[in-house]
Amino acid sequence: MKLITVVLTLVCVALSLVAPASATNIQLAGEQTLVDPDTGEFAMSGSLVGAWYTTSFSCHATPTGARWPCTGTELFIADDGSGWLTFEFEYTGSASGNGRCHHTITSGSGIYSGATGVITMKDRPTEAGLVTTYKGHIEL
Repeated sequence: MKLITVVLTLVCVALSLVAPASATNIQLAGEQTLVDPDTGEFAMSGSLVGAWYTTSFSCHATPTGARWPCTGTELFIADDGSGWLTFEFEYTGSASGNGRCHHTITSGSGIYSGATGVITMKDRPTEAGLVTTYKGHIEL
């Protein structure tokens, strides 16, 4: 009987070690503001506070009608030094200034180490200039 108890205890311990930890899903929302068009730097406010950089941007097709499909990579660095995230994105813009992009997290460091998730951004022209909002989620 003692042997069965020991074996069952060892099995339970082994299973608890291989069971995945539950991920935390964090909802995101805020705005992005252009800081420097020459360097591709943006300021982030809302759920993400820090600097956002476009590290590559390429349009892969001749515009169809008034739409431009593009892809690229980006980097977010938290202002408080807690970590950074990298992204791959797909962007579709129009001559009117409206645009939409889908950003998939590809890696992270610090508090973002092992992060996955997606952020969607929308560009809207206003009388005051271009407004970019974002929504999405990060799983940690």
